[in-house]
Amino acid sequence: PEQEYTAADFADQARLAILDVDSRGKLPIVVGGTGFYLQWLVYGRPQAPAPTPEATSKTDAEVDSFAGDWERAFARAMQVDPLYCETLKTNDWFRLKRCLEVFYTSGRSLSSYDRPVGKKLSYSQVASALCSAQFDFRCFFLHRPRLELFRDIDLRCEIMLQRGLLQEVKRLVEKGALRPGPTEGPASEGGERAAERSIGYRQALDLIWDL
Repeated sequence: PEQEYTAADFADQARLAILDVDSRGKLPIVVGGTGFYLQWLVYGRPQAPAPTPEATSKTDAEVDSFAGDWERAFARAMQVDPLYCETLKTNDWFRLKRCLEVFYTSGRSLSSYDRPVGKKLSYSQVASALCSAQFDFRCFFLHRPRLELFRDIDLRCEIMLQRGLLQEVKRLVEKGALRPGPTEGPASEGGERAAERSIGYRQALDLIWDL
């Protein structure tokens, strides 16, 4: 959990793995994965710049000044990038901070850089992205009844708890690798770690905080 692993890291390493498999005369197959990470692999990384230390510091100070008031923070982000804010869910502090960081880094809105992703992609945009991609991707999607998926997810959660998820998270908190606290508020000092936002860890940290 102490080591950050981003979509950019995944895309870079996945491309190397694909090239390695292809060099041996085999067909690379990418199976499963988070949609966001796969979009980076297939369509390439967004063009928005990485935030400067100064921009991050300014953003952290501004977010802290809102004292957890999402409505005030959201109103500020709307001034910077109303188009991007249409995609924000309530209390998504991580993406709100990204919006402000890019603005303070470049003076431009994040939406002016980012290509459409996910459900916002039209068929023509998908076709254009695939034509310009590094590899000749052929995408296949499996569909199952939603009720079956929900049952599988419920079962997986039960198994994670039975195998000691809460005990694992508690040990990581004691080591300082994770920090307990409400995940609906802005990230604590030092920045929010990716593991603290991940499904499973996030809910376990909230529960430990409430106990």
